[in-house]
Amino acid sequence: MKETILEIQNLNKRYGKIHAVNDLSVKIKQGQIYGILGPNGSGKTTTLGIILGVINADSGSYKWFGQTPNAATRRKIGAILEHPNFLPYLSAKENLKIICQIRNVPYQDIDRVLQIVNLSSRSRSLYKTYSYGMKQRLAIAAALLGDPGVLILDEPTNGLDPAGIAEVRALIRKVASTDKTIILASHLLDEVQKICTHVLVIHNGKKIQSSTVEEIVNNGYKVEIEAADFINLRKSAEESPFIKSFSGEGNKLLCTLEEGKTAEEVNQYFFSKGIVLKQLNPIHQSLEQHFLALLNDD
Repeated sequence: MKETILEIQNLNKRYGKIHAVNDLSVKIKQGQIYGILGPNGSGKTTTLGIILGVINADSGSYKWFGQTPNAATRRKIGAILEHPNFLPYLSAKENLKIICQIRNVPYQDIDRVLQIVNLSSRSRSLYKTYSYGMKQRLAIAAALLGDPGVLILDEPTNGLDPAGIAEVRALIRKVASTDKTIILASHLLDEVQKICTHVLVIHNGKKIQSSTVEEIVNNGYKVEIEAADFINLRKSAEESPFIKSFSGEGNKLLCTLEEGKTAEEVNQYFFSKGIVLKQLNPIHQSLEQHFLALLNDD
């Protein structure tokens, strides 16, 4: 059984009338790529600030590795919050040396992290000559100094062009493959769906849902079906024990199935009713569709 890396219980933080974090509870286990997803202003960065010890919560608690946060647990965590601060007139290597001094990490670790983020060939280039994507990769390198077991990233692809986004995504997957736990805050649904294994959806500081990304995408599984005999197709859909709902026009129906049902079972059911389907197209719900439905319901 995987170790619980982070446990948050009933966390609250207010800024005047704004309830930035509202009774938030969640557990994150080793090896998960855990996305904290919400619109801008939903409380993502405040939550990360609290669990990193840079913002004080009003109430509630959290534990790292089953312990109350302390110097030893903090050394196991690498983080990038908002914009990384590097000196523009120093090289990548010189900037990382400063961070090594602050964290008491040996300089020998610099070459390792630069290799991970594919910046070894530009280690002596001044930071001000780096593209935005290279700057983000250097920030991830800085977070990886000392080989922490947990990496916390706040909007890691924000402001990047498509090529830079692809580079950072590939890098996050590469780091995650070493069984590190990654906590990633983002307002980009596509980013969370493509990178994360688990997702926490928050809105106005409140937890709306937490589950695996796979469960969300596969929940509410839909199929589009078509038959020449539309009247009997519709009648059979009404009588089906596993079609939760349907809508349609022309000769087609869009059916939402009970959880666990397959396209093959749909085909067999209609065939048993004497209906030969001309088309049967599985349609998976995107994280975006699910997210927007959650916000509308909240």
